[in-house]
Amino acid sequence: MKFKTRRYILYYLGRIFAFKIYILPLKIGLYIGKMLGGLAFLAVINYRNLTIRNLGFAFAGEKSEPEIRTIARQVFVNLAKNAVEFVNFPK
Repeated sequence: MKFKTRRYILYYLGRIFAFKIYILPLKIGLYIGKMLGGLAFLAVINYRNLTIRNLGFAFAGEKSEPEIRTIARQVFVNLAKNAVEFVNFPK
């Protein structure tokens, strides 16, 4: 039962956050998405390492480690921007 309650709480928190992003102008929402994507890159260590490893496989021998980390950060930023655009789609 506690998992169901947690899901409802996360769902409604997500809906409230999406509504707040929706009422903002798109340019401000994209800026917030950019910041949250950068923060997610720093905070979600498992997915960051997975992304860097997969990009290392994809660019084997072509890109250096700092370039791959930069690309990985941009993956997170673009994903967050896409989420903001998805929320603003009904506009």
